[in-house]
Amino acid sequence: MRKFWTRAVALLLASAMLAGCGGKDRKLNGQAALDAVLSQVKFDTELSEVGSNAVLYFPDLPEGTQIQLYTGSGYFADEAVLLTLPNESDSGKAMKVVENHLKELRNQFMNYVPEEVGKIDAAVTVQNGNQILLVITNDTAKVNELLSGSDSSENTSTTGNEDAASEGTTFPVNETLGPLPGATTSTTAPEKTQYPQLTSQSGEYHDYGTGVIRVDNKAYEQYTFVESSTQPYVDIINSVAEKLKGDAKVYDIAIPTAVGIVLPDDIAKKLPGNSDQNDAINRIFSKMSDDVVKVNPYDNLMKHRDEYLYFHTDYHWNGRGAYYAYEAFCQAKGITPYKLDERKEQKFENFLGVLYNKNSGGDEILKNNPDTVEAFNPHSPNAKMRYTDQKGKTYDWSIIMDVSDWDNSSKYSTFAAGDNPIAVFENPDVTDGSVAVVVKESYGNALLPYLVDHYSTIYEIDYRYWTGSLVDFVREKGASDLIFANNLHMIGSSFLIGKLANVAK
Repeated sequence: MRKFWTRAVALLLASAMLAGCGGKDRKLNGQAALDAVLSQVKFDTELSEVGSNAVLYFPDLPEGTQIQLYTGSGYFADEAVLLTLPNESDSGKAMKVVENHLKELRNQFMNYVPEEVGKIDAAVTVQNGNQILLVITNDTAKVNELLSGSDSSENTSTTGNEDAASEGTTFPVNETLGPLPGATTSTTAPEKTQYPQLTSQSGEYHDYGTGVIRVDNKAYEQYTFVESSTQPYVDIINSVAEKLKGDAKVYDIAIPTAVGIVLPDDIAKKLPGNSDQNDAINRIFSKMSDDVVKVNPYDNLMKHRDEYLYFHTDYHWNGRGAYYAYEAFCQAKGITPYKLDERKEQKFENFLGVLYNKNSGGDEILKNNPDTVEAFNPHSPNAKMRYTDQKGKTYDWSIIMDVSDWDNSSKYSTFAAGDNPIAVFENPDVTDGSVAVVVKESYGNALLPYLVDHYSTIYEIDYRYWTGSLVDFVREKGASDLIFANNLHMIGSSFLIGKLANVAK
């Protein structure tokens, strides 16, 4: 973390921001402003400079833009960034990139750490000349004090992102999808009669304006495939596979979301911007190297789409949905999966997830139709786990925790202790000494109770919160398999891809 000494910097900032008589024609000295913010503003997490990976957080900036980005633990939205553009005429385009960054940040924290959303909504953005300063903190009063000096900022554009909560998510127009490389064209539509057909009761959908819709009594997070947004993810996976060639086999499980599997067919046909997720996965995989074992669970999930695969009030999948992805992984790996009826099942009632609590505005229809969490224990009764939390404390835990009495919004945490920087799973019934590393966000939690049956040890890493070198870690632990388990929203998220790039080295 960079250290700054405050009084000299504050005086420099005050003089740098005000030029001429009466504060006219003032200019933002971005470096002095950034230095002052980092040294004098209170952040909830220690900020460190991201470095060259900062470009992944702010895609599509004008070529030649300098990015100084400081972020902290993935549990907090705090950040400070200074963009220095090659030309002042680029500022309009760059401000749009910053707006999209805030929207993306808001969407991700809404799902994972909703307590941070208010901080994002109050973000301070200043643009003057060819520089843009963005600060996210609870200490916005100090930021504004530093930026205003003793006078008002007549010619400096400063916003608190007041409209972020009301604007909702904008979905880009789907890019033209040509044929996959090497694919043959056909004038006949592919036959899909092997999949169960789903039809809505009402024939209509309700749009909450937050990137979430409701059909009858079920909510769905919308998804639009943008091919260019997924290329950085592909590059990361290919790079890691190249570095680990000969040391570990790299698997990539691309996880479809509910809107791509269980959205009723009549609604899917009329929903603007809705993408075919199987096509999206195949296009992503078409650009991955042969060193990556590609796992597409789409077909297996679609064969069971009339089952309770995904929650109705939350964007995650249920234990049964994760099972069918696990089956697809076992097929790719050439091993035999344990069946669901070979596992002890536990059910936890009255789950109201993120799509109800945060995105729907408390819709009574969802409230009156809460979810049931279906969790299946490992086949091996001797499998165990321990996890390390964000404060570095380690706990022994149940792979499937009894969450009957937990808050109704927390019950997805029954799976593998929820989201933590790192967890270790050990199965004494697997005696071959096999080791795997699983890199995931929260969708991956529900996979661990199944994967643990096939390895002596699994290290589960949540790239949003863990720090370190993934390649070095795999080698240090002697892992034979490195498994990326990522949902399609993550694969196209500039914020989350940036987080992954910070550890995929």
